[in-house]
Amino acid sequence: MSTSRRRQPFEQRRTMPKAVSPLAATRLRLTSARRGADRRMRRVHFVGLLALAVLTASCEADSASAPSVDHPCLIAEGSRDEELLQATLRAERFKDEWFKTTEKLVQRLEEDLRKMKPRSSTVSMGVCDYIPEPKHGSDRVAIEISWTSPGASDHGGVPPEDYRHYTVSGVPAEATDIIARFRVACRLPGDLGAVSKNALLRATLANTLNVGRKDAEAQKQQIAFLYVMARRVTDALGCENKPLRGEPVVRSVEG
Repeated sequence: MSTSRRRQPFEQRRTMPKAVSPLAATRLRLTSARRGADRRMRRVHFVGLLALAVLTASCEADSASAPSVDHPCLIAEGSRDEELLQATLRAERFKDEWFKTTEKLVQRLEEDLRKMKPRSSTVSMGVCDYIPEPKHGSDRVAIEISWTSPGASDHGGVPPEDYRHYTVSGVPAEATDIIARFRVACRLPGDLGAVSKNALLRATLANTLNVGRKDAEAQKQQIAFLYVMARRVTDALGCENKPLRGEPVVRSVEG
């Protein structure tokens, strides 16, 4: 009669460790603990590096995809625009207040143009305010933009004889002590092409710092600054005829 020996389970067939001294056992535990700690540290270090890499990539992606806030009122330090504004404010230091980003400004102007009725004007929209520092009460220079129909009355309650007439780089302009303004054609592309042919873009500057000061030089400064600010708007709108080009050159029409 044959006999067979039952195979032990694999776990039971492992070689059992030899007996060790308490000191050796302690060293073994310490060595094992150190190795475990090293493994945990390497794991934490790796996870930390991975998280940092993901965060860095996320930040780079966000900064690349998120547009910076763009508004049409920013005046670069040391620029010609800054010189014109300082002369208009009669102050070296100032702060700006802006009411719409460039994108929102363009959207609003396009919406207003679509809704404008024949032989009418749209409500003037505040774009930028510039306030001298130190302040002079509530005085400021304000820039407004709107649409108007060719030939529409545009004196806003001011007698026509109170205006002096100028040209700024070939564009007819007019000014009082506190107001400067002009109108230009802005031919827009796409579905606004037809309606833009029957409208003019109107730019207005109001300067309450200049009340009663009627010298021509102050008025020319106001017109020149209005020109560079209105050019930002025509560029943002994408006027195909490019009505405002180059630097402002202001000339008096009267003598």
